Amino acid sequence: MHNPDDPTSIGHDHITKIYEDHEGNFWVATDGGGVNILQKGTDSFINIQNTPNDQKSLGNNRVYDIYQDNVGDIWFGTFIGANRIDRYTANFDLYAQDPNSPNCVRNNFIWDFLEFQPNEFWIGTDDGISVLDGTSNKFFRLEDRFPATKTLSSLRIWSMTKDRLGNIWIGTFDSGLYCLDPVSGTMINFSPSLQEKNSICDPNIHALFEDNHNMIWVGTDNGLNVISTGTHGIKVYKNNPQDTNSIPNNLVYCIIEDIENVIWLATMDGLCRYNREEDNFTTFKNIMGGPGNNQQDKLFSVFEDSEQNLWIGSRGNGLYKFDKKDQLFTSYTTKDGLPNNVVYGVIEDEDGYLWMSTNRGISRFDKRSETFLNFDVSDGLQSNEFNANSNLKSKSGKLFFGGMKGFNSFYPSEIKINKSVPRIVITAFKIFNRPQPGAILNGDTIRLSHNDNFFSFGFAALDYSNPSKNRYAYKLENYNKDWTYVMANRHFADYTKVSPGTYKFRVIGSNNNNVWNYEGISLTIIIKPPWYKTWYFRAGAFLFVVISIWVFILFRLRRIRKKHEMEKKVLQIEKQLFDIQQKALQLQMNPHFIFNSLNSIQSYILNNDVDLAVDYLSRFSQLMRLILSHSRESVVPLADEIKAIQYYLEIEKLRFEEMFTYEIIIGQEIDEEFTGMPPMIIQPYIENAIIHGLIHKPSPGHIKIEFRQNGPKMLCNIEDNGIGRTKAAEIKRHSCLNTKSRGMMITKERLNILNKRSDEKFSVRVIDLKDKNGIPTGTRVELSITPQEL
Repeated sequence: MHNPDDPTSIGHDHITKIYEDHEGNFWVATDGGGVNILQKGTDSFINIQNTPNDQKSLGNNRVYDIYQDNVGDIWFGTFIGANRIDRYTANFDLYAQDPNSPNCVRNNFIWDFLEFQPNEFWIGTDDGISVLDGTSNKFFRLEDRFPATKTLSSLRIWSMTKDRLGNIWIGTFDSGLYCLDPVSGTMINFSPSLQEKNSICDPNIHALFEDNHNMIWVGTDNGLNVISTGTHGIKVYKNNPQDTNSIPNNLVYCIIEDIENVIWLATMDGLCRYNREEDNFTTFKNIMGGPGNNQQDKLFSVFEDSEQNLWIGSRGNGLYKFDKKDQLFTSYTTKDGLPNNVVYGVIEDEDGYLWMSTNRGISRFDKRSETFLNFDVSDGLQSNEFNANSNLKSKSGKLFFGGMKGFNSFYPSEIKINKSVPRIVITAFKIFNRPQPGAILNGDTIRLSHNDNFFSFGFAALDYSNPSKNRYAYKLENYNKDWTYVMANRHFADYTKVSPGTYKFRVIGSNNNNVWNYEGISLTIIIKPPWYKTWYFRAGAFLFVVISIWVFILFRLRRIRKKHEMEKKVLQIEKQLFDIQQKALQLQMNPHFIFNSLNSIQSYILNNDVDLAVDYLSRFSQLMRLILSHSRESVVPLADEIKAIQYYLEIEKLRFEEMFTYEIIIGQEIDEEFTGMPPMIIQPYIENAIIHGLIHKPSPGHIKIEFRQNGPKMLCNIEDNGIGRTKAAEIKRHSCLNTKSRGMMITKERLNILNKRSDEKFSVRVIDLKDKNGIPTGTRVELSITPQEL
């Protein structure tokens, strides 16, 4: 029963719904008393009701339905609408300036944090220092406790640190550095001075740090200062372009000391290490594009983690990891999941996760899996933009990050990670932007005509923890090569001019914490082709083309075969004709020679020289026997041809009464018995040399016949020392004999026929021989023959 005096009783007696959740707790809806939770194993209620002016409370106390979804969120149906309890709402505490409340931070521009003592935090703003009591969660002004701080020349507080003596060092934007003694309440100012040598180099203070040697390191807009906490002596370091061991840039944003007591600086041109013994610096740069690139490596912050690696926040190049041992950089950018490539500050939590502020929210980095989990303003952050080095890890493990609209604090362990895999559904299907009726489920098949090739799908991931951070990827297989990734505000896919075919549309999605449903949902889409692109039309057309080609090829083959048979017959006829022409020319040549020889025999008989006639006739009969045996052959051995030449020369010597001598020379590289050549080719040239060159010479002449190999050719030279062609032509002209040498004409015709029949050419070259005075000394005939191997 409802008891107004007992806050653990049920809120109203009119119960509208009782619901058991996945953990065995009972949720009781009432008509006027809100929702009541009876936890498992207890007998008291926790009451949830509407609180006026609190948008995060129950919308109305009249509740009629309760439901728990697959993520574990509890939904309520109330009199004025639906409400949901999100189990994975990021628990970021937000502190911002409220003009209507004195209990707030004094300005929204937050530049630095300092834990003055356990659970007391100083916040540097653009309007002085606010102090937050973490126990009471109340703010008060620093001036109320330390009146001396009223003398600060500038209220724009950019950096703070506490030294080992308990003094608070306060860096301002434009009025230098202050040292506050909390015990005495006094304050000292350090400002640039032209008269005072022992002064800092610039009034704009970005970074403050006390090292293990009780020295305060001060990073400014125009150099680095090191101040002794005991003597307040100041040493200034500045960039010297001529000295590579000076600081690389005068703008120093962050200073730390690692576990080995080495000082590291984040500057506007690289990471810088202080070499204490040499009192100089070494610079390390992670320049995109490699050595030789003059681009500056602009850095905001540097942090050493529990594994002694340095993590550097850059201004535009993402997050760096620096291995001090190997002196190597590893870069992480938006391509790796970082929300933005501007990284302002990095802190490590108790579980080894890195938390960093960026220009697009806060990101948690898992060093083991090298993955990022991103949070933005929709998760309760002050804004997406934060400030450089405006961060702090308290002694209790609470993290603080400051930005342009206040600051956030949180315990990393209380940031619940939504690990539920969201269900993916198709919410709409349109053709030419016209919604189509009916629900579409996973595995469905959609059939479209070829004219319906402009279509779109709407889809959603059913996870409501922070729907604005859900992400999607879709792909139309056989159409897209790669997945298309989109944000929550573009949960649809459009396709235009899709060709006929079978496709599979796939959608996958993630929840707000980047947990993906990689199975997603898939649909089969079949776009029917027009009739002239159907398989049966193409099959018929293909068959028609094949038959046409087959008929054409068959017809062509018949024509080629017929043409080939005709060409074969023509070749046979041409061969027969060639053989007939060769034999006819040989038969023409033989009677020509016989006629000349018989004239010589007749001459011997008329002169009553019987013995010479008999000798001549004997030699003539041997030659005729050889010629007759060669008349049937197109090729004879060279040895037989030489024998015929010798017979002929001996006959001609008898005929012309020893008016000449001769010699036959055969090269050693020539095998006479196995080298073949056409018969009676050389004899007419020998006859011509005797008749026209030697018989008109007053003294005995000489003929030299030489056979030698010249590459693939056999060269036959017929050389005489007669009167020469010019004198012979003159004698012929005076004798009124205009007849041409029948033997030479026949031989020329034979050579022409042989050249037509074979690619191996026969050639004849006639050379007039002369002495050094130009007087003819004979003639040389060079006959090039293609021999045949027998």
